Amino acid sequence: MNSWRKLLKIQSYIGPYRLRRYYVTGLCGLEIIVGSVLPALFGNLVTKVQELEPLAAILRYGAFLFALGILDILLDVWQSYEWHSFSVEYGDYFRLRMMECAFRKSPALIREKQKDLHSRILNDGAVVAGKIGVGFPMLTLNILRIALVLGFMTTISLRLSFVILAVVPVYVVFLQSTQRQIQTNSRKEREAFSDLNAGIREILYGFFQIRIFQREPFFLKRIEDQTDGFETCSKSIKRYTAFSEGIGKLFTTLLPIIILILGSVEVASGRMTLGNLFSFYFYLSFLYEPMNNLADYFTSLQVALGVVDRVLEFLEPEPAEESDRGEKIESVQEIRLEGLSFSYAPGSPVLDHFSLALRKGDIVGVIGASGSGKTTLAEILMKLHDAYSGSIQINGSELREISRDSFYRRLSYIDQSPFIFQGTLKENIAFDDDEPDKLRRVLRDVQLDGFQDADPEVFRIDDMGQNLSGGEKQRIALARALYKDADFLILDEFTSALDEATEGEIISKLKENIAKDRIILMITHRKAPLRICSHVVELSSVPAPALD
Repeated sequence: MNSWRKLLKIQSYIGPYRLRRYYVTGLCGLEIIVGSVLPALFGNLVTKVQELEPLAAILRYGAFLFALGILDILLDVWQSYEWHSFSVEYGDYFRLRMMECAFRKSPALIREKQKDLHSRILNDGAVVAGKIGVGFPMLTLNILRIALVLGFMTTISLRLSFVILAVVPVYVVFLQSTQRQIQTNSRKEREAFSDLNAGIREILYGFFQIRIFQREPFFLKRIEDQTDGFETCSKSIKRYTAFSEGIGKLFTTLLPIIILILGSVEVASGRMTLGNLFSFYFYLSFLYEPMNNLADYFTSLQVALGVVDRVLEFLEPEPAEESDRGEKIESVQEIRLEGLSFSYAPGSPVLDHFSLALRKGDIVGVIGASGSGKTTLAEILMKLHDAYSGSIQINGSELREISRDSFYRRLSYIDQSPFIFQGTLKENIAFDDDEPDKLRRVLRDVQLDGFQDADPEVFRIDDMGQNLSGGEKQRIALARALYKDADFLILDEFTSALDEATEGEIISKLKENIAKDRIILMITHRKAPLRICSHVVELSSVPAPALD
């Protein structure tokens, strides 16, 4: 897809802001028309003074110009506010649109490209949003201003206008020669920035471990290498950008001198009035801003084209990523795995002809050494890996053929590292649902009913649960899983941070009140959860622990 087709394609994402963009563009166009008339009128005023017209006529004309100038100022303030407000609002809308697309993607795809997504949504998204929201209007409005100004200049002096028309194409040719290099380096810079961003996040996440192991120099070297890669790409872009700006500076510095010299000759020869030279020189200053804007536009356009493929790839769902395709299910009554095999690399199976049957009321424990396939089994059952052989039947239907959305509505999951976000305790369990009795019930089931003597709707949790213990995070995650009332629960080391007394109470509640209407798959090495299992599956040669 060529550059202009990419730009036209990306314009289709303007969404509900199309009419707003027309309104802002029209308002800006009106200000440009009013502002473009003023220099010609100013020149006429100078001519009237030079020709000694009656003072009353000059004052009336001056009052008219003053009123027109006030109107131009008001229009300029109005359009500036509307323009920048629209730019901010559309940028926020576009980021939300990208997040919506992220939620429609396959979870496996998101996991695979996780480190890159933050940069795509916040950085690449902002660049492309600018081109969608104000990019084409900026191009149109600056061309309009240049056309109006050149039209007035041609009317004033055709000879001097030829000088302008001779210089502008040279300016454009030199400008375009730098653009391809900027585009080439822009994509590399975005990718390097994404790597650097991910590296810094990793260090901050593991900051305490790094300090304990005293490996600051090791991680500083990693960041230094990533910074060097980003710096190399950025410098290449800045070098070509500086060259582009230098060409613009040459245009704005030398051209006025040439025009004044040639204009003086025209005035001296009687082919031009002093007022007309004043207007022409005034119009020359009107060319600088739109010419520089066009230079900035085409420079930033190359940057945008460097990342637009990344954004389009993200925005356009492929059929395999459509989360609601496939058979719909209303419940999970039975799960049957027959001859399930899976490998990440040829010849190294993680699961080899594994079979298992689960029905409502079953609590199945999964144990095994590290790398034996416990987490992989859970991920396959959550539709994160489709490249398995054998069969996984849900109520008699193949898992691959079942709609991801309908299956996820009947599934709950607790990860080894619980997902805790900034918000209230209630929000971390029930999100935006409002069922107080149900919330109180699950809080009792996970031993959180008296949590810090706080109201769950008031108690606030810090970013990533920094004001919680590991055990509190696990209990909140379990409460969330139980609140959903799903048919199928996958619990991955869900009590690893709990003390024995709390673990015992929670396991007892799980057995007595919760398990009978669900299928529960537990991945655990703790004895207490395994005691309530209807059977235990071993995925390694390590024997199951004694359940005394």
